[in-house]
Amino acid sequence: MIRRGDLPALLTPALTGCKGSPGKTVHIAVSTGLVEPYLAYLADVLGYFREEELDVVIHEFAGSRMMESLLGGTSDAVYNSFSMVLILAGDARRVRSIFVGLETLSALLVVSGHKAGKIQRVEDLRGATIGVTTFGSPQHQALEILLGRHGLRANDVSVVAYGTGPAAIASLQHRKVDAGMINGSAFQILKRRAPEVRVLVDPRTRRATTELTGVERWPNFCLSAKVDWLEQNPAVARKLTKAMVRALRWSHSYTAEELREKLPAHLRTDNVASDIETLRYLLEGTSNDGRMPAESPAGVRRYVALTNENVRNAHIDLTATYTNKFVDEANR
Repeated sequence: MIRRGDLPALLTPALTGCKGSPGKTVHIAVSTGLVEPYLAYLADVLGYFREEELDVVIHEFAGSRMMESLLGGTSDAVYNSFSMVLILAGDARRVRSIFVGLETLSALLVVSGHKAGKIQRVEDLRGATIGVTTFGSPQHQALEILLGRHGLRANDVSVVAYGTGPAAIASLQHRKVDAGMINGSAFQILKRRAPEVRVLVDPRTRRATTELTGVERWPNFCLSAKVDWLEQNPAVARKLTKAMVRALRWSHSYTAEELREKLPAHLRTDNVASDIETLRYLLEGTSNDGRMPAESPAGVRRYVALTNENVRNAHIDLTATYTNKFVDEANR
């Protein structure tokens, strides 16, 4: 059910939680208004957290506040890209992924309608103002790499941070930016409101993700927590992971139409066909078992290091940035 959380007023209020559970309260942070973290919502709605005797509250945050909530201790875990775990490792922050949900990229590069006639290729973005969620985010990384592969440098464009969900949609719809990186769920809404937008790059399939990143199974949306929290709460981490694995199994047994009916109302739009299209992309890219593939962390590091100096120069023990222990126990 929907309820409000107990985080400080500075932070976005909680949106969902399984009320009345007898066990420990766990706060999970996700991005505002995106359907991509659907497995966390699904584990909640289906009662899997409650059956593990966990009182889970899902909080939605805009931009960098999600990671700030984890580092500040107001969230116990985040459901976000594994690349952010590596960026934190480059800053000597100890965060570890314990479950992989989505194995494809989820953001498109699109052009606002007023520039659609002029900007028809990535090369045409020279001089454009381009929006990303936040500076240094996975979207920002993808944009810089895309620009480089098409002969442009970072200073050939102006990058602005325009947030996620409704904020990103409004910026593209109302001509505040010329182009932008936008998640698939938000793109469906944008396309309805501004059908003249042009898609330049869409990496949401497994093949397209691999072509862009060089990583066959890209650990995008992962459940991660600080290492010290995991060491102090192994039983809670085990229960969280088990509930997420159960939600993952459910997702592979039902259709996009059935999944849509299980999502919280604020993640559904009044256009069923658009919602279904987004969910089909997500289901196609969802992990089969929740495990971190052995080769993926090194591939993600190579990709992130192209644009992040700290990751490029730091000595990062990749085996310390994830564990499959809890997933393997859940799968047994």
